[in-house]
Amino acid sequence: HLPIDKETIVIKCMVFPNGTQIYSVDQYLAFYEKEFHRQWVDGRGLVTASEALDMIGESKKGSRVLKRVVAQLPWHSNTVPAADGSDSDITAVVAYRSPRSKHLESLWHQCCMDKESFEHYLIHLNDRSWFPVYYLDSLNLANQFLK
Repeated sequence: HLPIDKETIVIKCMVFPNGTQIYSVDQYLAFYEKEFHRQWVDGRGLVTASEALDMIGESKKGSRVLKRVVAQLPWHSNTVPAADGSDSDITAVVAYRSPRSKHLESLWHQCCMDKESFEHYLIHLNDRSWFPVYYLDSLNLANQFLK
């Protein structure tokens, strides 16, 4: 885990385990835009690390979400002074977890460990209409960033 200080803002999940959204994609992107601009104006570079961005690996909405995240960067804004930068300066790092069972365990930690055992989670995984299988596909996520 990364150390978290008082300057770090953490959003744990975009979706509750039962599929109910905490934030809409628009609300989430508005949060990113506000923070990107605030940090940029304060003279900081931008590094974003979030499992919530795994949604970019989703086949139908992923590329649209990625384009919208990139559009939030300061050099696309008319409101941020001296926002020099370029989309060609973006570096994406995708963590490939091996074995994937460890990645699956991490997803369980995020959503469900307070409510059910890992064994129960695995047994009923296919019954979950909300389970985003693309979260486990790191290579597909990398491919989305390359497009």
